[in-house]
Amino acid sequence: MVSLGKWLLPSIFVSRPKRFLVNVRLGERIETAFLPHTGRLEGILVKGARLLLREVPNRVRVPYDIVIAFDGKVPVVVDSRIPNAVIKEAIMQRKLPQLSLYTQIKAEIKVCDSRLDFMLQNTDVYYLEVKGCTMARNSLSLYPDAPTERGVRHLELLTKLHLNGYRTGVWFVAMRSDTLGLMINRQIDPLFFNKLKEANKLGVEVYAYSISLKNYNVCHLGKQISINIA
Repeated sequence: MVSLGKWLLPSIFVSRPKRFLVNVRLGERIETAFLPHTGRLEGILVKGARLLLREVPNRVRVPYDIVIAFDGKVPVVVDSRIPNAVIKEAIMQRKLPQLSLYTQIKAEIKVCDSRLDFMLQNTDVYYLEVKGCTMARNSLSLYPDAPTERGVRHLELLTKLHLNGYRTGVWFVAMRSDTLGLMINRQIDPLFFNKLKEANKLGVEVYAYSISLKNYNVCHLGKQISINIA
């Protein structure tokens, strides 16, 4: 399991003055917390939303990370480092049958002018990119929640690598346990939708999973869910 922090502190969302900085109400005082997430988090980071913070020792100016934000009553993991950790753990523990033959795993691999999340090796090579999803509507996770030029570049690179003989895949992780499936948010980013559809048609593998949370402190990979890219 991937630890989110042993002691998480309840707080209330106040404002988001900068992309990675959030003002929160912690007890009777206002603090600034680091938000390790680049997305908009619309519908989640709303005034009065409940948050759970992890204290970061020896970090003075911004001593807290936001780990979980509640979408109503639903906890959503908003630390964008967690999806990669969850997938890595699942690969190492042989929990993914699609990847069970790979014995070596390297993270943050530089390929051409980009970086991909993982390179797996055995007798062949698998390049893998992970996409964490926080947004949801009507029990369906939606990705992305903002246009993603970086995501488009990843899809183009994965397609190129596949056409050169490598296995490649995009793995979406819904960072909430109330989702029954995942859809690509083509209204937000039609280019990403079209690139993913094209990549999959050419052989780039596409999977989606949910997560499972325990006591808000740890999470691990949940069940495989459907993904609609038609």
